[in-house]
Amino acid sequence: MRRLACVLALGAIVAGSGCATTPTRYYLLTPGPGAEAATRATAVVAVGPVSLPDDRDRPEIVTRDGTNAARLGAYDQWAGPLDDMLPRVLVEDLAARLPGDRVVAFPRTENPVFAHRVAVDVARFDVDETGTAILRVGWQVHTPGEKTPLLVRDSTLRASSASDSYADRVAALSQALGLLADEIAQEIGLLR
Repeated sequence: MRRLACVLALGAIVAGSGCATTPTRYYLLTPGPGAEAATRATAVVAVGPVSLPDDRDRPEIVTRDGTNAARLGAYDQWAGPLDDMLPRVLVEDLAARLPGDRVVAFPRTENPVFAHRVAVDVARFDVDETGTAILRVGWQVHTPGEKTPLLVRDSTLRASSASDSYADRVAALSQALGLLADEIAQEIGLLR
């Protein structure tokens, strides 16, 4: 009889724990303030391809937990594919920094003739245990018809999260992406 009571009590606990699930929260990267495309373009700047490591291109938000460990946000996830969201926000951020240019994603169906194309290879895109968002990328600027890049750079950009909440972590990742747009815009300006 005692064994039956234990089994029933355990069954009630297991059944009850299924009802108390945590809702999943979804997050978006956002462009920085004033990130809007110019209406009249003097040149076209194409952004792409933008590649992400497989361990970051996943629904769960990844945070570093020390040097060799990562933590996945089981209930804190990207609202859409990161390999779509990150290039789109980078295009918007770069458009805000190059207001006289038309900044587009590459490749596109209508592929306009571009003055410069920026290829980006993301090596790291996460928040570490101290709350610092880290974006480490290699990027190149190409001109049409040239096989050799005009410019090759490696950048590591950091932004501090205001708290350990996922909303603040994502805001810091968005800020780091804006810092990358700052660097790219500055270099493209110097190439003209």
